[in-house]
Amino acid sequence: MGSHFENALLGSTPRATTAAAEARAVARASGLWALRQPTSGQTSPGAHGRPRAQGKRGLLEWDVSRCGFSLVEVAAAFVLLAALLAVTLQIVLMAGEHQRTAWHRRVAMLEAANQMERLAGQPWSALTPEAAATASLSPEAQTLPGAKLAVRIEPAEGEPRAKRITVQVRWWERPGQPEQPVRLVAWKYPIPEQPSGATP
Repeated sequence: MGSHFENALLGSTPRATTAAAEARAVARASGLWALRQPTSGQTSPGAHGRPRAQGKRGLLEWDVSRCGFSLVEVAAAFVLLAALLAVTLQIVLMAGEHQRTAWHRRVAMLEAANQMERLAGQPWSALTPEAAATASLSPEAQTLPGAKLAVRIEPAEGEPRAKRITVQVRWWERPGQPEQPVRLVAWKYPIPEQPSGATP
C-alpha cells in the first residue's frame, strides 16, 4: 500500500519505474546516452552545457553530446586541402621551370664564350667564312633543346683593317617559342709586321 502511494506521488507506476531502471542500466552499459529522471523544479544541462528546465512531472530524458565531424565539414576540409596542394604544385613547377631556364642560359653563354675564345686565338689568315662554317657545338651545348650555333666572320668597315666575328647560340625552351639567343661580337685586328732587323 505504501509502495503504491509513493509511486503515485512520483507520478509513475511500478511498471514505468521498472522500465526506467532497465533503461538506466542499458544507458550505463553503452556509455553513449545519459539517462536522467529529474524531479519537479530541477533543471538539466543541455547538449552544449546550458541548463534546460523540466516539467513538474518526472520524465524520462535522453541526452547525447555532439562529437566527431559532419560530412559537410569533412568535404570542406578536403576541398581546402586540394586547393592547397594545387597551389603548392604550381609553385614547385614554376620554380623548376625558372631553374631549368637559368641553367640553359648559363650553358649557352659558356658555349658562346668558348667559341669566341677559340676563334679569336686563330691567326689572321685563318679567319675566313669557311672556318666559320666548320664550327660546331660542344657535347654540353648539344643538351640544349633545339640548340643551334651560328658563326660569322666578315670584314669590318672602316680603318684600321679588322675582321668582325659574331657567335650566336640559340635554343628552344618551349615548342614554338625560341628563347632569347646569346650573341657575342668581337673584332680581330692584324698584327703589324715589324721591319727586318728591328728589335721588338
